[in-house]
Amino acid sequence: MISSAGGSAIALRVDHTVEREVEEVFLRVVRERGRLDILVNSIAGEDPLMAQWCAFWKTDLKNAETAIRQSLVSHIITAKHAAPYMIRNRSGLIVEVTENDVLSAGGNPVTQVVKLALKGLALNMAAELRPYGVSAVAITPGFLRSETMLERFGVTEETWREGAKKDKNFLESES
Repeated sequence: MISSAGGSAIALRVDHTVEREVEEVFLRVVRERGRLDILVNSIAGEDPLMAQWCAFWKTDLKNAETAIRQSLVSHIITAKHAAPYMIRNRSGLIVEVTENDVLSAGGNPVTQVVKLALKGLALNMAAELRPYGVSAVAITPGFLRSETMLERFGVTEETWREGAKKDKNFLESES
């Protein structure tokens, strides 16, 4: 897709919770491309708490630290290693991809806290990076109608609208 639009890309496998791996990715990008202009931080893996949507007092916290590391700390690590290259060039954009465009209740409390924290991270980065000509924003595109989500809601690509019977917000996946 990128090549057909006249661009170029590097496909790499990296664990964004491992600082050294992330650092090496940006070193390679800058070495091969000369600069870093945009970071789209859409990291989470499969949320280990997704199947645990319940009241906070019923939440099993055995996977909470994993969820926080995968879905929040990974964003901080990645932005931390991208920002210096953008600051050096006095331009760039960091996009934090999260969900829920409003403060809402429901779901899993740990997941909700992580999603809110990503918005706060973007706000903090925007303030700190502004003097260097670098921008940071958070976007909330809604549910990704992925295979995992279809499976979780017990629907198929053809019957996905039925997922709204379990959670009306699933209809947001039709963007």
